Amino acid sequence: MAKHPLISIPLDIRDVRVLQTELTKAGELILTIESTLTSTSCRRCGRIITESHGVDEPRLLRHLPILGRVVYLRIRPKRFRCPWCTDHPTTTQQLDWYHPNALHTTAYERHLILQLVNSTLTDVEAKEDVTADAVVGILDRWIATTVD
Repeated sequence: MAKHPLISIPLDIRDVRVLQTELTKAGELILTIESTLTSTSCRRCGRIITESHGVDEPRLLRHLPILGRVVYLRIRPKRFRCPWCTDHPTTTQQLDWYHPNALHTTAYERHLILQLVNSTLTDVEAKEDVTADAVVGILDRWIATTVD
């Protein structure tokens, strides 16, 4: 394979480090990243916990395209153990740039919502190669269904 010149592009995601980059046969970029944060809040008592307890299962999140290529971020969220709670529960670190149950980063979800301006779900589906269910799920998370 021919050698390609390399460039550096900021991800604009706080508190992460890129460990590996991979270009798939389909031309997609997969960036393996890790959090640089060394603590999280206990899900039970709310205190800041720093006792590491390994990592969670890997998550593959769709991110903003780079140079016309589909980009995925692969992360294994850190887990921490609470020394204060009775049964010492573990908590998975929550990062502010993606929702724990989402398949996309917050930045990509914002991008998809902007793609809907003067467009239809079907158009966005075709342009971004996402399902209508994914776009509807994003709309449900981002758009209020009641009036303030």
